[in-house]
Amino acid sequence: MATRETVPNPEVAVIETGDFRIDLSRRSVTLRGRELRLSAEEFDLLVFLTSHPKKMVTPSTTLSTNWPGQGIRQTDFFHVLLSLRKKLDDTGTHYLRTEPWIVYQFNPAP
Repeated sequence: MATRETVPNPEVAVIETGDFRIDLSRRSVTLRGRELRLSAEEFDLLVFLTSHPKKMVTPSTTLSTNWPGQGIRQTDFFHVLLSLRKKLDDTGTHYLRTEPWIVYQFNPAP
């Protein structure tokens, strides 16, 4: 579930960045005109990362911002991240950059 912290401006209903269009009220994501089917956790993670484009963020920051007190462990986070990466990178474009075990960065137009 998206938290207030994941959305850059709660009055904004749509985030458009690079190849992405994210409709916050419908909780839908379009990549290059194709709708992606994302889990709630994948959606929250993508909104968080697109709200901080090209900024390196740690797993612990992402967990504490998006799912505080929900018992989501770092291993669960990595499963969500890998699943999201696979769905985004089906196009052959790498939108998420990883520095091993440290940080993750969203690149809206690699």
